Amino acid sequence: MKREKIRKIVYIAICLIVWRGLFEGYKAWLMPMFDQQIPQLLVIMVSSIVVPYGICILPFYMLLQRVERVEIQRTIDISIGDFFRLFIIQSGLSMLVMVGMNLVMMLITPIQENPLASQMDTYPLFYAFLLLIFNPIAEEWVFRKLILERLLPLGEKTAIIWSSLLFALPHVLSQGFSAVFYTFILALVWSFVMVKTGKLIYPIILHALSNIWGMYMPSLLLEGGGQVAFFLIWMILVPVAAIVLVVKNQRTGLLKLGS
Repeated sequence: MKREKIRKIVYIAICLIVWRGLFEGYKAWLMPMFDQQIPQLLVIMVSSIVVPYGICILPFYMLLQRVERVEIQRTIDISIGDFFRLFIIQSGLSMLVMVGMNLVMMLITPIQENPLASQMDTYPLFYAFLLLIFNPIAEEWVFRKLILERLLPLGEKTAIIWSSLLFALPHVLSQGFSAVFYTFILALVWSFVMVKTGKLIYPIILHALSNIWGMYMPSLLLEGGGQVAFFLIWMILVPVAAIVLVVKNQRTGLLKLGS
């Protein structure tokens, strides 16, 4: 890779570090001061929406304006069938990676309870809005619009891979090391769709569907006594279907990358 390409990727990564660093600083020093002062739901709303996407993102956005960008042209539409296939691919492949990494992590460190699960039970309406509407829109705007457009001059494949990696790496702070790998798989699909269609709405919807699949469907199946259905669908049917579709679509051209 040429030195200019490396310099651009490093600069964009630094922009993200500035954004995330400001947010982590808020969580470490300011957020504890508010915990005892205002209702817990308000603390969560400020910490998940206002601070990261209303305050900390401003320096990131200003720094990013110095980077040349290529506006993604609207080229193709996705049929309902193609959209369904992409959903199966992202769900199945990310599931395979997630299960594999969780098994590895179980051998290294004990399983830790995810605090998000209890918060979702306590404030279901807010988290439904956050996970199914706000986060898909905000995160896709940042990574599939602002960042991807600035990486496109490096080539489609490079832009897709690096924008996906930059999306996945911060998840080590919020969800743990293993999350980096399956979020990278998801981001590859979303970045690919954005490059090929030029329509941000597609990765936004796929992102929201991923959150439904990963955060709501397991509890619905398991709480309803559907352990067998959960195992068959999550662990076997969808991953196998994803692999078959990837192999098949390599020949049909749906997943064939450009330059």
